[in-house]
Amino acid sequence: MRRKPVWRYAPDSGTGRCGAGPGLRCSRQYGSLAAIPITRQAHALEQQLNRGMRAVLLLLGFGVLAVIVFGLAGWWWWTQHGPDFSADVKTGMDEGMTFGKGTDQNGCLAEGFDRNREHPELDTSMLNMFFLTSCLSAAGASEGFCDDVPSQWNGFVVTRWAEKRCSAEGLETPSCAGMLNAVVTHCQRRD
Repeated sequence: MRRKPVWRYAPDSGTGRCGAGPGLRCSRQYGSLAAIPITRQAHALEQQLNRGMRAVLLLLGFGVLAVIVFGLAGWWWWTQHGPDFSADVKTGMDEGMTFGKGTDQNGCLAEGFDRNREHPELDTSMLNMFFLTSCLSAAGASEGFCDDVPSQWNGFVVTRWAEKRCSAEGLETPSCAGMLNAVVTHCQRRD
């Protein structure tokens, strides 16, 4: 019974185990090593594939490394600051709920802007956003509050709208725009 040939290639640079020189490849056919000639086109194609495959593997390697590094950094941050952050979020939401029961949506937004003026740091913008989210859900409706708020699915328009609203309030910080995501989300739910 005759076996089918199985081709395996060795590197082209120099001599392989079969003694193939430049321009020849080692192949295993019927269990024995032999040198076979390769064409320039095949050699060029193989080099392109090798370069492309190296680039893909390199990108995948960096991607996996980035996921591992960011995952470990997130885990470390959460073990150091997680309980405090959770307590701050709960406090902010409770304050927002309490404040919202006594005012309307415009009052919640004004209080959110005031809190942002007091604490313009980027890390407190998330806490301000939680405050504003719970405040808006508990507050009474304001006439025309959601009229000029864009859809949350159009990120560019939302960013421009938030920058314009923050500029009108005299707040040029990124934390203000982040806080206004609560307004966009609230108005999207109402539609």
